[in-house]
Amino acid sequence: MPAAAATSPQKTGMVLRIRQPTYPYRAPESSRVVFGRRR
Repeated sequence: MPAAAATSPQKTGMVLRIRQPTYPYRAPESSRVVFGRRR
């Protein structure tokens, strides 16, 4: 987990989507939308 993502909540979402959309690491509302669309 890059420190940049930890300090940037907005970047965290992007990194999550690019790295692993199914990662239980800080899943905001944005992640929930991605999960619904992915599933």
